[in-house]
Order: sequence, then structure tokens, then C-alpha cells
Amino acid sequence: MTGQAIARRPLVLLVDDNSADVRLVHELASEAGRLPVLDIAADGVEALARVRCEGPFAGHPPVDLILLDLNLPRCDGIEVLAELKHDEAFRHIPVIVLTTSSSPTDVNAAYAAGAAAFVTKPADIDGLADLLCAIDQFWLQQVTFRRPTPPPPFNPADIKRPR
Repeated sequence: MTGQAIARRPLVLLVDDNSADVRLVHELASEAGRLPVLDIAADGVEALARVRCEGPFAGHPPVDLILLDLNLPRCDGIEVLAELKHDEAFRHIPVIVLTTSSSPTDVNAAYAAGAAAFVTKPADIDGLADLLCAIDQFWLQQVTFRRPTPPPPFNPADIKRPR
């Protein structure tokens, strides 16, 4: 696994279509200095475009960690996860499934698709604050993220010419 450590604060992508949950996570994260670089995607298609830096996300910094809900419009969380993990360019990004479900079927499907963790959303604000703190302390303060090493720059002198 080749890669480089990231010198900047990791960028977290929250993928959730519930605007109340998004607002709450954003407020809790901002208040306590948790998840300081947080991008939002409201559905699976938008999440894939954001991760790939396509369309309106061209030029955006790369995503380092994804918090992914399962119940999403246009492309559900398992589909997003499977697509990312089948793409060599993005399979290294850890995905934490953060959902209201605790169904064994959902848990098994998420891990089979490549989730790094499966977490059921706490029902209360204090529980969510504690969860965000735990994610910050482990994933953002202890884990060293990597990105694939970019290919070397093109050098015309490297082209072999027939003789």
C-alpha cells in the first residue's frame, strides 16, 4: 500500500439526506471543535461526485473520511460504499456507516461492501456528541490517513522512439 501521510487536517464528508441530522452534527462538531473540516452530501449521487471531485466539486480537496447514512435518495449507502470500494482511486478512504438501522442484514451488507465501521446513530444529543468526540479522537487524531501516490510528472524524454 503506497501512499503519503496527510499534513493538513483531514476532511470529513457527511452523507445524510436528513437536514435536521446534518444541522445537528454540524452544530455539535463546530461547538466542540470536532470534525473541523466537514463537507455535506445529501444523497448518494452527490456523495460520489464529491469524492471524485466531479462537476461542481472540481478542484475541491480530497475526502479523507466518510460518515455515510444507508437510507439515501438516488443511490443508497450500500451502493455508494460498494462503488467506492471497487474504485482503485478511492478504496483507501475509510467509510463509517452512521445510520438509524441496527438490522443485522444492514450491518452484514455494510461490512461486506467494505465499511470500516458500522455505528447506529444515538437517539439523544449527548450520545451523538459523545460519538462525534470518539470519531474525532480516534479517526482524526490517532489514525494516519493516506492518499495514493500520484504518478510522476510526464517527461517527453522518457518516450522511447523507434530507430
